[in-house]
Amino acid sequence: MDWLAWLGNLVKLFGDLIPMRIKVPPTHRAVLFKGMTESHVLAEGRYWYWPWVSSVVELPIKRQVVPLTTQDVVTKDGLPVQAKAIVTYTVGESNEEVILAAVEAYNVDVSLDDEATAVLCSLLTSKTFEEVQSNRADFNKQFTFKTRTRLKEYGLRVVRAQLTSYVTGTPLLHFLSNPAVSVSSTTVA
Repeated sequence: MDWLAWLGNLVKLFGDLIPMRIKVPPTHRAVLFKGMTESHVLAEGRYWYWPWVSSVVELPIKRQVVPLTTQDVVTKDGLPVQAKAIVTYTVGESNEEVILAAVEAYNVDVSLDDEATAVLCSLLTSKTFEEVQSNRADFNKQFTFKTRTRLKEYGLRVVRAQLTSYVTGTPLLHFLSNPAVSVSSTTVA
């Protein structure tokens, strides 16, 4: 079986010697990495590159909406809350911002989720439940500003960050506090 792996590696090696074509649509940019030192941003169009000495990362630059991972946190007044949020962003159109997004964030949505949820948790734990609930517009402004500042280093331009759901308790707490529901009466599908 080792000879099959060896043969597969040999075929891949010869495949890397054949030029590859990439088509960059108007909604994307691509970053061409040549060797270890050179990178170029490719705008809309068709390009050829040599896989042996270069690689390409393609990124959408137009408006994207990412739902963040649901967060269960405890507010400043000690209430357990569950928060859901979204972040609307674009990758900057300058070459520097596109390269930052390709290099610093590789998987933009995962990096955005990580950084934005850290901001969200920090904001929620520094406020009481009522402070957030009574002035959601102000909270969303703060959330947008702090998320924008944090994601700028990744070449991302945050359009909006906002809470979509904000409730006290967590599903587990609601489940445990309801005496009518028992573990034996639930059905797993």
